[in-house]
Amino acid sequence: MGKHDQAIEYQIKAVVNEAGSGDLDHQANAGLEMGRIYTLAGEYPKAEKAINKITDLSKENGGAYWEAKSYYYLGVTKAASGKPAEAKKLFADAQRICDEIGEQELNDNIKLAQAKLAK
Repeated sequence: MGKHDQAIEYQIKAVVNEAGSGDLDHQANAGLEMGRIYTLAGEYPKAEKAINKITDLSKENGGAYWEAKSYYYLGVTKAASGKPAEAKKLFADAQRICDEIGEQELNDNIKLAQAKLAK
């Protein structure tokens, strides 16, 4: 809808709320959504910062699914910002983790993103 400023403002509140009271899943989801919104708004450095926080959080807490999803979101951000080589590497890392943990739905999304990148 193009209302990125409003979405960003709302999501910042959600991230702060989840950081204070949410579990790892809620924190990770809120942080990745923040990165997705920043990517859609074309604010790639902010998107990368938000996503990297979740990558670090997932590594510290043994959350392989969230680590894979972070790499996927970061790959989408890199692709959108005109860095396809970096996106390919991130998608490959995400896919490797998905294969290790048996996460098919995320793996399917990664394959779609890779196909778009190949065009």
